[in-house]
Amino acid sequence: KNPAGDLRFRVTVLYAAHPYYHSGRSKDWVETFAAQGIEFVPLVETNVEYYGPRLLTRAYRIFEYLRERENDFDIISYHDHMGNGYFLGLAKHQHLAFGRTALVVQCHSTVRWADELNDRPPKDHNTLAYYHMEQKSIELADVRVSPSQYYLEWMDRNGRFNLSQGISIVLPNLLYPSLPDHQELARTKSSHFVFFGRLEFRKGLMLFLDALDLLEAQGNAPKMVTFLGPDVNMDGEKSSNVIRRRDRSWTFQYTIESRFNSAKALRYIADHKAITVIPTLGDNSPYVVMELTAHNLPMIMSQVGGGPELVKPTSAASLFRSGDAKALARSMVVAMQEGIFNMESAA
Repeated sequence: KNPAGDLRFRVTVLYAAHPYYHSGRSKDWVETFAAQGIEFVPLVETNVEYYGPRLLTRAYRIFEYLRERENDFDIISYHDHMGNGYFLGLAKHQHLAFGRTALVVQCHSTVRWADELNDRPPKDHNTLAYYHMEQKSIELADVRVSPSQYYLEWMDRNGRFNLSQGISIVLPNLLYPSLPDHQELARTKSSHFVFFGRLEFRKGLMLFLDALDLLEAQGNAPKMVTFLGPDVNMDGEKSSNVIRRRDRSWTFQYTIESRFNSAKALRYIADHKAITVIPTLGDNSPYVVMELTAHNLPMIMSQVGGGPELVKPTSAASLFRSGDAKALARSMVVAMQEGIFNMESAA
């Protein structure tokens, strides 16, 4: 809206998520968005049977809805995950529809990207189809918006994707409330470390466990470790069980908290004066880094992905070489013996 309260843009949200993600009733959300001047449209089920994987048919239903209303929209924005924009890009590329509409893809995380970083092969033939849908929804877009330069470089590396068509823009994610104009820097020395993120391979869980084993063997074990994140499946086994199988030689205490929301997690870290460890093997633009920075909480982070683009390191030990458990262990020793500063925002 402009200062007078008039709408500058007419916005429609086409809700096409899996029913698993529903919260509340569609009617309530329609009314909630309408109060903000936004049209909320749940993509309704149809009796028409389409051939193909579920995500492919969903993408086609999205295309059908928008094709009938293409003159209503100057811009259609969609995310890359699972290829919702696949048929939109195909239709425009073949001059069948959306000739006057800008297609904008929000580059968040493709299934292929996550699978590669989790060292996970394609689940089946449908997964290969999803890889293709995501890739084409990105390549055929008029504008690609990524929150990090890292993610665009990942797509372009070794000719994975062809980004020659359209334009690519880096637009960092926003944090609400926004970062303060001035950040207080303080040194934190602590023997309590928090692994903050999904308990999975891509987030660096196994690397973190290796670093803990090294610290134990060196006689530098911390006093307390908290695993703070969703308990997911790793090769058919709960990640919490993977952690428990590694604890036989540990002399320190640890706990697994898998149900904290973001606010509760940040409060836990602050209350326990803990140092967060983010040993990720690759993140696009992690909100956890922005949140920890905004709350002046110290962290140790792997030097990979889009996370380092968000901060100005204030301690040499705050960043370590990705995939190197020995380097992570060294940073943790510095944090316990000398302390590290919280990071400044690069914004």
